[in-house]
Amino acid sequence: MLMIIAISYVLSLGIEVLARTAEVFIVILILIGLIGNMLIYLLGNVDFHNLQPILENGWKPILKLAFPVVISFPFGKALVFTMILLFLSTRINEKSLAVGLNYKRTAFKLYSKFENCRS
Repeated sequence: MLMIIAISYVLSLGIEVLARTAEVFIVILILIGLIGNMLIYLLGNVDFHNLQPILENGWKPILKLAFPVVISFPFGKALVFTMILLFLSTRINEKSLAVGLNYKRTAFKLYSKFENCRS
């Protein structure tokens, strides 16, 4: 019921309200998560030996899979965030936005070219 009220509030007042309600709910979610984890740990249901082996083959396989995704993550989301900018009440400088997006696009293209050459 609390989430339905929050969603109704956000839909009626705009995207800035979404950010403000997210600030409130993230604190509540972190507290619930910490309390839940502490209760599970204190009840004795955790055996840390079941978590082994950790990094059996080292960091190399993890970095090999995660590195291209981590690099492309902010560039893939740039289009979504530019669409959200249309709905903000305070406008930002379009020239600085265009320069920043062109810089990110160029960096992503250069990374893609060098990534293909390395393989």
